[in-house]
Amino acid sequence: MIETTLEAPGKMFLAGEYAVLEPGRSALVVAVDRTLRLRVRPDAQPTVELWHKPSFVALIGELTGNSLNPVTWVGGVPSELSFAARATELGLRLCAEEKLAPRGYHAAFENDFTGGFNSASVPDPKQQPPKLGLGGSAAATVLAIRAACHAQGRSISPQETFALASAAHWVEQGGRGSGGDVASSSIGGALEIKVRRAPANPEEVWNQRATDLLAAPLVEATPIVLPDDLRLLAVWSGQPADTREMMREIRALAAAKPAVYKTRLDRISFVTKALQAALVDAARDPGPAPRAEILSWVRHGATAMASLGEDALTFVVTPELAKICAVAAANKCAGKPSGAGGGDCAVIFAFGSEARSRVEAGMRELGFASARIEVASKVDC
Repeated sequence: MIETTLEAPGKMFLAGEYAVLEPGRSALVVAVDRTLRLRVRPDAQPTVELWHKPSFVALIGELTGNSLNPVTWVGGVPSELSFAARATELGLRLCAEEKLAPRGYHAAFENDFTGGFNSASVPDPKQQPPKLGLGGSAAATVLAIRAACHAQGRSISPQETFALASAAHWVEQGGRGSGGDVASSSIGGALEIKVRRAPANPEEVWNQRATDLLAAPLVEATPIVLPDDLRLLAVWSGQPADTREMMREIRALAAAKPAVYKTRLDRISFVTKALQAALVDAARDPGPAPRAEILSWVRHGATAMASLGEDALTFVVTPELAKICAVAAANKCAGKPSGAGGGDCAVIFAFGSEARSRVEAGMRELGFASARIEVASKVDC
């Protein structure tokens, strides 16, 4: 093995947030042209060394060749590398189960998903967004799976990567998450994702063989089509989101008012299916009608998320996100929170470059930083 650099794209949610957490409900996600990079090189010693260069944090593990415990970490696992460490263990478990001899390697994360906004659209370049909500932990999990397999000489497909990475990410999050960000980083392109099964707890997943996870993955992902003239824009709300706190509030609503919670998820799911159908129509029909329908459903998606937040007594759509959506509508585009809401970014749908430039100018006038987003192509492992 020679030194190589692996890359994984970030993600943006187009629809289906919160609803997708329940088995059988869908979300729409896209891989975006912001990538996380991991440099991998062989090591003559039977060790694994993980580095997170942005924070100068490192972790060393000793290879055992045991499929139940393929690596023993020296010291505690730092938070900056917790997802990568979990994924490394699962990738090495797969190789050990397939009787591959353990081989040491060094893996260094070169960057984070920070910045990346066009300087022309940032009011103050010194105040770059600290957190874009593009799925950094998911991309790190994907890269760690690929690095572990690459170092052992085991080729791994995007779908296999997705099966293992979604399990590792779900376990490390304490049994939470839809897998949408992992799907984007593993496979690329535009995807419909759906949770296939909900294990009772993280231990149930972690105690499975890696080969069994390949045979019965937690989440499925299916490619979807997007119109050629769709232009996406990420707009920074000005504040990072506390996704865990948001989820606590939403889970409290589900426990206290299950009927209300179900009604809100039903609405989000309905909008998601309608938006997906409109995207298919617009990909076939270049006329204005299906594009107007897409923009309408995006706005309905923002409203559905706001209603869920109101019932949970929390801001899923913050005042800043609401203002971003209003600016988009005023410029004949449409916007909604991308992800859990509560901060981070909104995703703006525009048709044609002129419409995108118009809404960029509107955001700039109000002091919102924006970034043009291209859909990343399929990941080639």
